[in-house]
Amino acid sequence: MKKIVPSAGKTVWSFMIIVLLFGIRAQAQSVTLNVNLTNILSLTTSVATTDINYTTVADYTSGVTVNVAGQLVVSSNRNFDLKVKAAGDLTGPSSNTIAIGKVTVAITNTDLGVTPATGVALTTADQALASNVPGTMSKALNLRYSTPGGSDAAFFKPGGTYTTTLTYTATAL
Repeated sequence: MKKIVPSAGKTVWSFMIIVLLFGIRAQAQSVTLNVNLTNILSLTTSVATTDINYTTVADYTSGVTVNVAGQLVVSSNRNFDLKVKAAGDLTGPSSNTIAIGKVTVAITNTDLGVTPATGVALTTADQALASNVPGTMSKALNLRYSTPGGSDAAFFKPGGTYTTTLTYTATAL
């Protein structure tokens, strides 16, 4: 008796005929992918005190400008507004005061994605420094404080330190 052993070629053809007759179909399954975001809003100060020093005649006649690099650091995953307000007038020796409106503040960054206010006179109410700023992470904000010149009588006070507290507020939109 003779054994019949199918050749390799016949085996391949047989398999292909079976595949064509019965069809092997691709199988697919779906999965759900979730990205869970938590709203982030953080505002910190890296420089807690700003000094505006009047030490020369030129300071009184021309005013004083102080730039503070990276004074505030903000992180937000959403657009936000940034505002500032003062607790009150600058109070100094013997209860002398300087009107807080004599000091202006501005953000000097040019890479915020919006144009910030050019110089906001401080008041006891919130003043917008920048509106609808695009979300950003760990963005250092540079601030500029200025006082007027022209021998403004508001600064003709006894020497000493005049102080108030500024509150910066970031609000997510």
